[in-house]
Amino acid sequence: MSKDSLCEQAYNYILELITDFELKPNDPIIENDIGQKLNISRTPLREALRRLEADGLVYKVRNRGTYVRSFSYEDVTESCEIRKLFELYSLKQCIEKASDEELKELHEKLIALSSDSSAESFYESDIILHKTIMKYCMNSKMVAFLNTINTQLETFRRISGRMPNRLLKSKQEHLDILNAIEKRDIALATEKLSLHLDNVKESTWQAFKEFKMNYMD
Repeated sequence: MSKDSLCEQAYNYILELITDFELKPNDPIIENDIGQKLNISRTPLREALRRLEADGLVYKVRNRGTYVRSFSYEDVTESCEIRKLFELYSLKQCIEKASDEELKELHEKLIALSSDSSAESFYESDIILHKTIMKYCMNSKMVAFLNTINTQLETFRRISGRMPNRLLKSKQEHLDILNAIEKRDIALATEKLSLHLDNVKESTWQAFKEFKMNYMD
């Protein structure tokens, strides 16, 4: 396996530990343990940690190691508000330019989700919908900036999905947004997208609070 592939493997493994709260906020990341678990050397592992640090998910303490970052309410709010601002800006272009075939395919993916579907299937459809909205954004600097915090936003989405029934509620919210886009109704789509993104922000923070009460007292 190439160095880049090993780095990607380590990155995804640690990211999953963080989003599943198996690595708790401010926990140290033990490089030797992870290296042995994945059977990889320090070089790709440290590259993965550098990527996670750039994504704002871990932090380094000189001569002590790397630790999982603890997020505040302000962190969650600010990232979610940036996402909301950018997606609402892009929504009009999406409504004007997205093809009926593209929207139909996404609609079918959403309809197929059920209580028996894996969490990954829900996350995949979530990513596709929001990427579709941003796909038609004509502001390249805005897209580039959003990409810099995309992993953090994805982490927040996964954490919000831990709340009871959140994934199924999110599916319905996605369908409401998509139905409005298919109708080419900018006012309704704006209303539904705003509601959905506000709910993601709230459920993310509720998940953080629940975790802290149950595991960090």
